[in-house]
Amino acid sequence: MGNQSWIDKIKERNVGGTLAVYLGSAWVFIEAFNFLIDKFNWNAEILNIIILLVIFGLPASVIYVWFKQVFTKTAIILQTTNLLVALTIIIITLAKPDSINPTNLRLIKFQDNQKKLAESIRSIAILPFSNFTGNKDVEFLASGMHDALISDLGTIGAIRVVPRTSTLKYVNSQKSIKEIAAELNVDAVVEASMLDASDNVLVQLKLVSAFPDEQQLWSKKYDTDISNILNLYSTVIKNIANEINLTLSPEEANLFQTQRKVNPEAYKAYLRGMYNLNMLTPESIDKGLEFLNEAVRIDPGEPFGYAGLALGYLEIAHSPLDPGDALEKAEAAALQAVQLDTTMAEIYIALGELYLYKTWKFDLAEQCLLRAIELKPNADLAHYHYSWALYLW
Repeated sequence: MGNQSWIDKIKERNVGGTLAVYLGSAWVFIEAFNFLIDKFNWNAEILNIIILLVIFGLPASVIYVWFKQVFTKTAIILQTTNLLVALTIIIITLAKPDSINPTNLRLIKFQDNQKKLAESIRSIAILPFSNFTGNKDVEFLASGMHDALISDLGTIGAIRVVPRTSTLKYVNSQKSIKEIAAELNVDAVVEASMLDASDNVLVQLKLVSAFPDEQQLWSKKYDTDISNILNLYSTVIKNIANEINLTLSPEEANLFQTQRKVNPEAYKAYLRGMYNLNMLTPESIDKGLEFLNEAVRIDPGEPFGYAGLALGYLEIAHSPLDPGDALEKAEAAALQAVQLDTTMAEIYIALGELYLYKTWKFDLAEQCLLRAIELKPNADLAHYHYSWALYLW
């Protein structure tokens, strides 16, 4: 009798009809909002908030019709409780975006297709960072982060990552994602934007599938201080790998564990130095070496500065400029760097060059350059000098 009574109440108050209308309307609303996110490249995390609102709107609607659209004391208590739970979960989602992901609850074909599309990606190009900070003086930081992300993602053997030099021509490009992907022969591209670089670094990354049509698969903002920049790189790579369902080997997973902190000023001096070295003009090389020497002065225990100095002096030795004692300075910097860190590809590139061109020890040059390629598969310099080693040997 009790059960029949509940059924009668459900029928009388048209709970079933309310559920049907609400769920149908919610599905249309979510799909329409998802279309707008893809169309205008809004932050995809907004969809999580919308879905949470829709989920908690359902019990609100049921409570409303169950109490015959009258706000009794019991109805107010239930609606308030529902609202407080909804707000709590939304706040948690905003504070820790990865903790609750209601998008995974969407039982629609679109998401299944999107997941399959993401999992089919096995080649990626990371485009140069767009600088939206309004400050041209932070271009060196955007360039350094671009290079670091390509290097780190390139260490994963299950995916092909386009080298940095091949992507630089797309700085401020007006070409579509589909055109760029076709020219680089990749399945997807990562669009990167630097939004702030004052006290902290705020960047946004978007993974966009190119074929059969452009489709944003993932978007995320990262906010960190410079001292934790290495952890930011590791987090980004793990997020991308997770999004496209890459299984990392134990060795690869170990590369992206918690990273050490860096001295912010020394690291920025290092990035400024490398940014200028890469311009490859006599003036920029001199300026680059000044910044790299500054990095070493700021923190003599930081290997980045020494590695950059070794490559910088080797650049002088290979240029039309008067080499002077550049090879000796390069050797001293490389040996100091390898004492501080044995995991940087740049150090082994420098050592390989020194063995190849200074002491003519081809076997040691090969060992160092192969180690550099192992650590950084996309290292253009390592492949370039290794080819010369094979030719000269």
